[in-house]
Amino acid sequence: MNEFFRQSRRAFRALHGLQTEPSGTVSTEDSWFDIGRRHRVVGLWMDSPDHLTVGEPWHRYACGQLVHSTRLTIEAGRLIGLLTDSVEGLRMIKGPILGAQAWPHPDLRSFDDLDFRCTKQSLGTLMSGMKKAGYKPFVENVCRMENLWTYGWGVEFRHPDGFIAEFNHRMFPPHYPWPEQLTWNTPEGWASIDVDQHTVDGPVPALHLILACMHAEWHGWERIGWLVDIAGLLVRYPGIYAKAEALAERYSFAKKALQCGCHVANHLFGPLLEFPDQDGTPDRYESQALAILTQSHPEVTFGIRRKVHYQMMSPVEAMHYTVRRIITPGDVDFQKWQLTGRARACYRILRPLRLLVSPHHH
Repeated sequence: MNEFFRQSRRAFRALHGLQTEPSGTVSTEDSWFDIGRRHRVVGLWMDSPDHLTVGEPWHRYACGQLVHSTRLTIEAGRLIGLLTDSVEGLRMIKGPILGAQAWPHPDLRSFDDLDFRCTKQSLGTLMSGMKKAGYKPFVENVCRMENLWTYGWGVEFRHPDGFIAEFNHRMFPPHYPWPEQLTWNTPEGWASIDVDQHTVDGPVPALHLILACMHAEWHGWERIGWLVDIAGLLVRYPGIYAKAEALAERYSFAKKALQCGCHVANHLFGPLLEFPDQDGTPDRYESQALAILTQSHPEVTFGIRRKVHYQMMSPVEAMHYTVRRIITPGDVDFQKWQLTGRARACYRILRPLRLLVSPHHH
């Protein structure tokens, strides 16, 4: 694993035109392809320096990824054109926008679906627009789908051609302490961005940096591909870290996630311009993230993720996180009890009761 990460660092620095240490020719080990695919860095390695020789599986997988990313980007433009005038507050995050911001060659970034945000009141027009676009909700039961939307879990749509588009009025699941003020009340964090000849509001690089760090932290530092995004933003936008810190200043959890994500990215791919001193000892948050990223087995359990979340929270944030996690109903509840309208308030009682009876079914 150590050699895999060392070569990933060399590939990243070569991709961004940064100085790399000299090395002889390296042939990839068979196990590296599975690791690269799991960590979503096959595209990074395909644009690697001449010293690194990759085999046929890498080329085949990278070509498939390139085609998929290109098709998704074109589809994103089509959806933006169809939905912008009818869906209030339509915004796009990650996907091709982050690819264009964080990568010299955006199509090298691996992403599976399209992520959009809009206002909570937009579900009706969103449903109509996506139906016209040829999509169907993944959850076909209307009551269950409306409850997923109402409580901030989002709705997933699927197209016969294999496209997946996710929409939500929240940036993250409802118990995770993302500051929603950054989504709807921070105009300086958003800008009009071109996506395949259509324009949509998307995060400016500094806000995308916060989002990328919190996304990696939400998933318990499961993939280094997200750290490639973070490091790429730091390289391509001088001064971005200070701008991101200013946006996150009032939100301690977001600020800690930002600091941890950026320092871990610097440890993996640095020294980067924003952090010229790479020799600093990682703090406990960074050490934990690095230990998870470099583990040989792929699984990051819910227990590990929850531990990662709690360790960065203040006591007040941890209390709010716990309470929200206990009382906010989820899909298991919506499948068990199909409540609508005012009856939804009963979920706040039924959910904790269910957890008492079946604590392992969230």
